[in-house]
Amino acid sequence: MKKAISPIIATILLIVVSLALVAILLSWGSDFVTKNTSDADNAVNKECVGAYIDFVSCIYDVSEETITASFINSGKIDFQEDYNFNVTIIDNAKHVDFSNNDVLDSNGLSKGESNYFIIEDYNGVRPIKVQLRSTQCPLSYWETKCS
Repeated sequence: MKKAISPIIATILLIVVSLALVAILLSWGSDFVTKNTSDADNAVNKECVGAYIDFVSCIYDVSEETITASFINSGKIDFQEDYNFNVTIIDNAKHVDFSNNDVLDSNGLSKGESNYFIIEDYNGVRPIKVQLRSTQCPLSYWETKCS
């Protein structure tokens, strides 16, 4: 006659092994979620939450080859001095112009404040799309079409 583990002891061992596996998985999952959410938090610039610029007008004068755009800081943050505002221009022929940097001469832009820029010697195909970016919030940009 062979001796075997009694059914009660087998059940207790099965429960203990199951609980150990669950504890290991929960520990691993907790570390995984914590690490990945902290990486995501670091990817978002919290200082730029609420940054927004509204374009008031944008005019492309073909005869003068100029783009004149006015805008207002309608967001919840102040754009600090010594950061640049850069303009990207995309025309209807999909030509992209990245050459218009620091269009506000490193001046800041407080909440509620408005400003404008003029781009000279631009010859593109209408309609013209203008994107304004600040180096303070490099992941954000604001866009309008010029008439």
